Amino acid sequence: MSAFCFLFQMICFPCIPFLPWQLPHIGEIMDITAPPKYSNSRFPLFPPTTSPERGQWIARSSLPTDDQGRYWHWDKLKDLGPPQDWSVEEWWAGMKWARNRDGRNLPFVGKNGAAFILLTPACVMAQLNWLEQNLRRPNPIFGDGSGRNSFAAEVRKVEATCSCALDGVAEKAAVPESFLGEGREPRNDDEWMVHNNHRALEHIRRRAGDELTPELMSELHRLLTLHPLANPSLAGCLRTEEDIAALQGSALWHEAPAAAGLEERVFRLCSFANTPAGMGGGIHPIICSVLLHLLVLYDQPFALANGRLGRALFYWSMFKSGYELAELLSISKIMAAAPGQYERSFRYVVSDENDATYFVIHQLDILIKAFQLFHMDQEALNN
Repeated sequence: MSAFCFLFQMICFPCIPFLPWQLPHIGEIMDITAPPKYSNSRFPLFPPTTSPERGQWIARSSLPTDDQGRYWHWDKLKDLGPPQDWSVEEWWAGMKWARNRDGRNLPFVGKNGAAFILLTPACVMAQLNWLEQNLRRPNPIFGDGSGRNSFAAEVRKVEATCSCALDGVAEKAAVPESFLGEGREPRNDDEWMVHNNHRALEHIRRRAGDELTPELMSELHRLLTLHPLANPSLAGCLRTEEDIAALQGSALWHEAPAAAGLEERVFRLCSFANTPAGMGGGIHPIICSVLLHLLVLYDQPFALANGRLGRALFYWSMFKSGYELAELLSISKIMAAAPGQYERSFRYVVSDENDATYFVIHQLDILIKAFQLFHMDQEALNN
């Protein structure tokens, strides 16, 4: 599968600069080099040594991507060779200038009050076109509804298990998805986590036609977390400042926004989810689904299980937007094979002025790979 995915990605999506086999797994130390800032520069974004005239020329000559259409973060760009006679710092400054020019502000802000931004360069449009062609068309693999329903039920088991593994609360080897088909009550904390995640995924499938509300988010969180071995006071309740210690164990690399503003942030997220094509319009529904996932990771509205909640809401949004084939795809299975890529794509967002484009490119790539794996699994079953 790795060779197939590598060839497919190099031909169809050369814009995606971070590949799973290049990145560390969870548990490894991951250093992210933050982009340079020049508070004493005579020309914003550019090093002080760059004259205003030269900076303006570089800005006019720059694009949001490199000449191959790849959307680099400074963490990788700093080690590449810049074009023409530019320094790598000037190359980055010109690229950022173009991104600030072409990006659109999203209806969300970071902890510093700056808006999240989104770009849709050619690489993103190529990913979306591929997904539209494959997720919207009828799938001839299943002869009847029962076969499809059975396969979707198995995918939910895989997704429940792998999503828990991504949160570090259950190892897939210790709690295989076959446990969910044994018809017995969970025996330990890890099994309860997987059981609850599976239950929440089944619930969102039934609630796909409903609007997202703070009450529905709390309901989903209770399904994800409430069990005899857990602290019931945390289930379904927005976190408080006292809960910040619980978050630090799962996200040392991200300090969540203050708890005082969580109600407003959750309300804004729900408004975005319920507005066709995103608040303000013009955002592709698949990107809207990805942004819900991202914002839950960023806001960390609850003291635990935010990763699982974000991934569950991604599926809810996909179903609501009419992408029925999404129930046959497990995004967490793909991410669990290279979890460092998932973390890195999020850290790129928070380290580069809330640029959501990094996470969007990564998640679209994950969705494409999940669809490819679905077809490979079906071909293996039919042979």
